Amino acid sequence: MQNVRMVFAKEGLAVFISHLDLLRCVSRALARACIPVKYTQGFNPQPYLIFSPPLSLGYAGYAELCDFSLEDDAMTMEELLEKLRAVMPQGVRPISCAPPVHKLGEIAAADYETELLLEGACAAQWEEPVRLCLSRESIPIVKRTKRGQREADLAKAMKNLQVLSEKENTVTLKCRLPLSGEDSLNPLYLLQVLRQELPAMPLADETISRLGFFLQDGSPFC
Repeated sequence: MQNVRMVFAKEGLAVFISHLDLLRCVSRALARACIPVKYTQGFNPQPYLIFSPPLSLGYAGYAELCDFSLEDDAMTMEELLEKLRAVMPQGVRPISCAPPVHKLGEIAAADYETELLLEGACAAQWEEPVRLCLSRESIPIVKRTKRGQREADLAKAMKNLQVLSEKENTVTLKCRLPLSGEDSLNPLYLLQVLRQELPAMPLADETISRLGFFLQDGSPFC
């Protein structure tokens, strides 16, 4: 039996499918490709799949993870990847297959890219105000959790902030946010802060993408 970690992108119209639908999508793709994976026990066996932390609906992901066990020891990772690419629906794009190194529970943070589309404004004019707003020593926020609400400091949690205006009407934010337990933070908190602190900013729309995962020490997760 081989343990496999599939890295895949969730993009295009697929950003609007839920995590449960994604699970069904991958399960059916494995069945269509006749890939012999380990199944759960019980009355209604299902492929035993473990995913990286779910994406919020509408977010794209370019290094999402799915772990499963392959019962065919002779199948190579290259052959497996080719089979998966042939059956996955549009918007769910397998990137690589390899034996896992770390446990999914060791994921501590993720890199995000947020593109802010401005209406009738030049992005270069807002690049510096946005950078100053998000570069303060303390940015108190109220974080929603399953246990209710609690205070958090976005400035202390956020790392590697970049603010770019490479497109004429789009300000791009890149940063790393924690992704473990109750310390996890959603990029929407950045937008919340900007709307509160820069109410004149003509924000028309935003797109959010998750780019990759990291361990507690900052090294890439694999």
